[in-house]
Amino acid sequence: MVDDDLQETTDIIICGCGPTGAILSVLLSQYSIPHVILEKDMEVNADPRGIALDEDGIRYLQACGIYDKIFTEIGQCMENFRFIGKNYTELNREPFLIMNYGTTEGGTGHPGFMCHKQPCIEQNLRSQITALGTAKLRLGSTVNSITEDKDWVYARYTNKSNQTGIVRARFLVGADGKTGFTRKQYLEPKGVTMDQALDVPYEQDWVALNWEISLPTPSTHPEFPLWEKGYTPQQVYDEFFPRDFRFLCNPVRAAVCGRFGLNSDRLWRFEFVVLVGENPIEMAKEDQVAAIVHPYITHLGSRYGINDKRITYPPNDLAFQKLLQGWYSERKQQLDKSLRSTVENGEYVTQSNTFKAFLRDCYFYLTQLVPSWKHWLQLGNRRDGMTKYQWKPGTGMAFLPALGGGVMFPQVYAASTTDSLPRQPVFFTDDIIFNREKKGIFQVVVILQPGGSIDGIEAALDGLQELSAGALQDREATWFLDSTDSPPSHLKGPSIYRLASAEEFAREPRLCAERPEPVGYDAHRMSKEVGEKTFVILRPDRFVFAACDTRSELLYAAEMLRDLVATGWLAI
Repeated sequence: MVDDDLQETTDIIICGCGPTGAILSVLLSQYSIPHVILEKDMEVNADPRGIALDEDGIRYLQACGIYDKIFTEIGQCMENFRFIGKNYTELNREPFLIMNYGTTEGGTGHPGFMCHKQPCIEQNLRSQITALGTAKLRLGSTVNSITEDKDWVYARYTNKSNQTGIVRARFLVGADGKTGFTRKQYLEPKGVTMDQALDVPYEQDWVALNWEISLPTPSTHPEFPLWEKGYTPQQVYDEFFPRDFRFLCNPVRAAVCGRFGLNSDRLWRFEFVVLVGENPIEMAKEDQVAAIVHPYITHLGSRYGINDKRITYPPNDLAFQKLLQGWYSERKQQLDKSLRSTVENGEYVTQSNTFKAFLRDCYFYLTQLVPSWKHWLQLGNRRDGMTKYQWKPGTGMAFLPALGGGVMFPQVYAASTTDSLPRQPVFFTDDIIFNREKKGIFQVVVILQPGGSIDGIEAALDGLQELSAGALQDREATWFLDSTDSPPSHLKGPSIYRLASAEEFAREPRLCAERPEPVGYDAHRMSKEVGEKTFVILRPDRFVFAACDTRSELLYAAEMLRDLVATGWLAI
């Protein structure tokens, strides 16, 4: 690379400004980390593409500062996953299994899943990028080459005016998709490929349809027979395109369908599997789609009584390589868990052996006769609790296993202990802990038990900033009283919060509008998840670095945190 060619220097280059690139940009901007985004398109892609987001993804959007848009503009809770067996085409057929993702039992304070409009997510994230003002967003920029030397990575691109630009940075993040330049033109020629997870093999083509449904009316469809039965246009829509997501476990051809976006958008997704020997392109043609989909939106007349129808520290020598190795080791575990959940659902849907499907249906029928077992099944992938990394020595994982690190810290609801209003405002605990006015990358949470004393706790926190080399900041600890009751006067203060109940959250229109009330919510989840420890050191990705009870443990954790920041590695 010739220095004369160099046009721009930044800290990080992001290739692609889809949801992943945009979320990364917002989070980097919150820490004022300079970066450049290279995005080939001028406008947000209008194709919905992905439509489902789990509660971790919702939590990431919250971290980006757009929670107020999630259930008012972006989408809605997916509520139930209904698994329908045999070769039925009736969407209201009794399911053999229901997974209830409308509850708040996953530990994040959010419902388990939401169905969303991806373009709306991207538009709101781009608005945040603009408002924060740290990123340089280069729209209409096509990456032509990526090169690197021992100090820098370089990206050459062509902008919307067909001019060539070059930007160099310490890091480059590929967020341009599985067919993007980073993967296809840079990584794969180097032998870096995306391989199938061997323990959960699955490879099958699906055809996905996105429909925007217009309401029929007696004027547009005067011969439609349900008008005579007193049905309104909205009721007709609800009949044929019902709420909840259906997994159609048809042994002949598996399919999945359901609403996405807001109810008022009337958006519908239908996906069906391409069988062995079929051409995916041919199966996406109108006549094939009609033959497969129409039976699911055709009802028998007898039904109506009618005879006819989701911050890297600046590099210090090669410390970042160790840090990224550890990040990969951790995330790989979380990816495997997510894949297993997806494959589990896929096995239900694509089971084509009639006898095995019969045994499956019988098993679930008998299991659900026991209420506690039925509830366990309804939890879906949340039945295993919060994500917890298994420590693997020598892989660079960034937590202290002996001090309870490696578990995702739950999110609950909280209220101020000093607010004298009749109805105290309720907040998400993430928004309190990671308040944007704070400077520390890592944060300390203090959990006070009812009847406890704050004597000695402030002294235990003293000196952490110096000992951790600034990774922790003095006077930034967040205190939570592990009780929903109003605390005694000696436990009140501007930095002390009490837990809020589900009922309080439900009464907070700023947070609970257009989303389900928090059924199954456990206000004490934070304390339970860390074994009722008093001090919790949190990483910015909401995972626990260490959970401590004593000042000596806290000082040890601060020293280890200093080493992690300096070297990218924990010598344990």
